[in-house]
Amino acid sequence: MRIIVISHSHGRRNGLEYLLKRETYDRVIFLGDYVADFESLPIKYKFPPIVVKGKYDKYHTKPEFVRTKIGGFSFHIINGYQYFDPLKEMSEYSKGRDIDVVVYSGVATDSVKRIGKVLYVNP
Repeated sequence: MRIIVISHSHGRRNGLEYLLKRETYDRVIFLGDYVADFESLPIKYKFPPIVVKGKYDKYHTKPEFVRTKIGGFSFHIINGYQYFDPLKEMSEYSKGRDIDVVVYSGVATDSVKRIGKVLYVNP
């Protein structure tokens, strides 16, 4: 399964549209910061995208986080702007919960890191 994770578009709709038309994917996750950019794209999705709001979307109706199953794995999806140290705080939050993958942003450097049984992805 191929998942595209997008974050912080900040008005760059053309780049989003280019990526989504060009790539092959099974699911799309948008981590906020200008949800309106993403929602206004004239793209037909195979599956409904998973969208959470970021700090610049505070008046938007999208949720701050989503818990869902994708390909048999339990995902926790959040922008991460709420946390001073998202990786540290999300790893504490994940302890004892049925979470396999945390997808978050809010930190300027991308990373993929496993802590215990949980995979943390910051695009």
